[in-house]
Amino acid sequence: MKMDKRNGEREFVTENLYLASLILFQTNIQPKFQIENGWISFIFPRTGETLKAVELFNNDGKVGVLKYGQAIKQLRSELLVRKNMINGGLNGK
Repeated sequence: MKMDKRNGEREFVTENLYLASLILFQTNIQPKFQIENGWISFIFPRTGETLKAVELFNNDGKVGVLKYGQAIKQLRSELLVRKNMINGGLNGK
């Protein structure tokens, strides 16, 4: 997890799928994606809502399992699509 400053806007960046999913679940903010050296990062605006979600994650807070699970599946599928793009498509071409 790191904080980044781009275009004058403060951002929260993580490579952790589960943390990114919790932020999506708690804030309903879709992340931007960054691909660097084969790694994919999730980028969120650094807001009070985002930081509350990070705190909830770090403190093992209680969340609704069904919707959190759906957020994990959603981000995981988007992550796989981007990894396929890195690796030359679905057939490796």
